[in-house]
Amino acid sequence: MCGIAGIVNLKPEPINPFILKRMTQAIAHRGPDSDGHLLSSFHKNIPTVEFKDPGELPSKENGLLNNCNLGLGVRRLNIIDLSKAGDQPLSNENGSIWIAYNGEFYNYRDYSNDLKDKGHVFKSGTDTEVIVHLYEEHGIEETLKRMNGMFAFALYDTNIKKLYLVRDRFGIKPLYYYYNNDLFAFSSEIKALLQHPEISAEVDEQSLLQNFKLRYVASPKSIFRNILKLPPGHYLTLAYNKELKMHQYWNILERINTNQNHGEDYYVEKYRDLLTKSVKRRLISDVPFGAYLSGGVDSSTIASLMSRLISVPVKTFNVSFGVNKSCDEDVYAKQVADFLKTEHHKLTIAEDSFKLIKSIIYYLDEPIVDPAVVPTFLLSKYAKNYVTVVLTGEGSDETNFGYSKHCIEHELKLFNLYCSFPYLIKKILNSQPFKKSLFERFESIIQKQSNLFKTGLFNNNDLKELLHFDVSPDDLNRCNIYEKFESQIKDFDQRMIWPLLDIHSWMLDDLLLKVDKMTMAHSLEARVPFLDHELAEFALSIPPELKLKGNKTKRLLRKASGTLLPGNILERRQHGFNVPVKDWLEKGLKEITYDLLSESQVKRRGYLKYEKVQSILREHYSGRKDWSLPIWGLLVFEVWCQAFLDEKYSKNDIID
Repeated sequence: MCGIAGIVNLKPEPINPFILKRMTQAIAHRGPDSDGHLLSSFHKNIPTVEFKDPGELPSKENGLLNNCNLGLGVRRLNIIDLSKAGDQPLSNENGSIWIAYNGEFYNYRDYSNDLKDKGHVFKSGTDTEVIVHLYEEHGIEETLKRMNGMFAFALYDTNIKKLYLVRDRFGIKPLYYYYNNDLFAFSSEIKALLQHPEISAEVDEQSLLQNFKLRYVASPKSIFRNILKLPPGHYLTLAYNKELKMHQYWNILERINTNQNHGEDYYVEKYRDLLTKSVKRRLISDVPFGAYLSGGVDSSTIASLMSRLISVPVKTFNVSFGVNKSCDEDVYAKQVADFLKTEHHKLTIAEDSFKLIKSIIYYLDEPIVDPAVVPTFLLSKYAKNYVTVVLTGEGSDETNFGYSKHCIEHELKLFNLYCSFPYLIKKILNSQPFKKSLFERFESIIQKQSNLFKTGLFNNNDLKELLHFDVSPDDLNRCNIYEKFESQIKDFDQRMIWPLLDIHSWMLDDLLLKVDKMTMAHSLEARVPFLDHELAEFALSIPPELKLKGNKTKRLLRKASGTLLPGNILERRQHGFNVPVKDWLEKGLKEITYDLLSESQVKRRGYLKYEKVQSILREHYSGRKDWSLPIWGLLVFEVWCQAFLDEKYSKNDIID
């Protein structure tokens, strides 16, 4: 696991090695064990130049550096082959092909011996080097077909003067890039790109609208103007003639096979087998590893399989909010840990943990409105004291129908049944003590159906009143995730629409990004077994009725885990990573809220209308309406502005 960065000057100017060094220093947390840099030419056949300290490079007078207009940089976190032989950038035998790699290629050992038999010479035992030789042998497309893993990498072929930028199938590892006619740059994190003097931190207003609508910015855009995310399952190529091309090498929608006709036992057994293989692959490591354990069926199943696959107790970690038990699952986590006999560690989060918001937003790069970043950040810092790798349960909800919204078809049937009742029965129901909750539930169902694919932090009217720039109907329509993917998913079973949308939106641009950034902030690698592409392809091909029955979610996963966990854990409903934001706003965060969202601050910033901000705060603190999450979103945005627009604090000011 690493952090990568690179520059290609498309104008006739050499790379400034000090800029490249600043870029890698900005992401040193992703790879504290070593760093390396490479200078080469995108036009001429000249020797490559490797360096760690740009001050040690030869002077420009010797002419070599004057022709170096391509640079690669890597910060390495040692996971596989801890020796210096695995340091990057790394090349083939003759130095004609170079790679800067972030991630894990889990099945690399399946190919290393065959490559050696074909005459390829290895200087390390890393998965990274296998990619270089696979590319030599098969080219980029065939190499990617063979790779099972999570990755984001740059590969430069000096023979044809072509740069490849690649991202894994689900977008588990982030990769950003900037491109204009004179400059191409990329990195694992945006803060590294902003070290380049030609790349400025400017807000993209459409992205800001989307951030306040969806709680994140949907790929391929970012919150920054002209800084883009490489889409998952894609690679781009940049040629010496400045031609930039995007290629899709994998699409989950094309990998779903709904024409299977098997009994339930077949699906249960095969799913369990594929999940076991996935977990086993993700135990390849030369450093200590463990697992996050919430006590839910996802993380508990992963921990249980790990316990069966290794001979020592699994190190497990969970988080508690102490006084706020409504947000906790620690009782269930402890039960599973005792059942599996793991080496369990619980972190109790302090009531004032929200004060870390500056550090958290700095590492996030973007103003994602997800309060779960706080416990994820703190748990990652805590786990790093014991391990360097953790396995987590991300991806299970999306592939196994785990969210309550996936039950909407069942709920609509109940609502339609209620509507068909004779008047007298409805009158009796209306007089019962459960009348209020009954109608609130049905109201929620109607709201879900009418706005099925329009989730949001603020509704459209609120956004028009809040934002200080014009918001047109077309702008709002571009925030509609369903419309973006409608043509691709409309022919699937209706029950699959939500999960497929989540995979392409919420999971990609919030969930996975949050886990990567919050773990890597502490040099901790997170692996996600449920997103093994072979497992996910099979899971999404399972008939929906086997995964979802009535309001019972993850039905098939629960059956597959039947012999692995206690019965009450298998039957638990989805809990989610609840965070006491409302409590924070009522207590220690209240004064900070009024300070960060003061009239002078909001008007100086210029993106929000103070009248609407004031109205939101007044309604919330008077108890008329709960605006907890939107207020959190406003706070996150202001802190983000201070960090990235004002440059009010740097990494040196961050308290980890």
